[in-house]
Amino acid sequence: MRKIFFNGPIITMNPENPFVESAGVDGEKIISVGKLDNVKKDLGNDYELIDLKNNTLLPGFIDSHMHPISFMFLLLNLDLSKVKSLVGWTRETKRSKGTIIEYTWFSNREICWKF
Repeated sequence: MRKIFFNGPIITMNPENPFVESAGVDGEKIISVGKLDNVKKDLGNDYELIDLKNNTLLPGFIDSHMHPISFMFLLLNLDLSKVKSLVGWTRETKRSKGTIIEYTWFSNREICWKF
């Protein structure tokens, strides 16, 4: 069903138009943003009005919730999650010996990985 969100700060992440009065969505897609009357026209007659009651609306994010530093440690460490014995542990550590993961710091925020 189509929904129109209004009556709260709506952040668009668009530097040219960072806040809008309303946002219209169809399923999981934002299809219209702007003045409430214009968004209503864009969505037609079949929509649900959602009053934000002055709460903030952000665009949807797809986030695996992988923090960069934690991810780095994950890549640099052995995956021993399937090891069930000391023999398996010994085999995996010997197998991975000599494996080097190279990385370069481009800035305090960016890392380039080379496997």
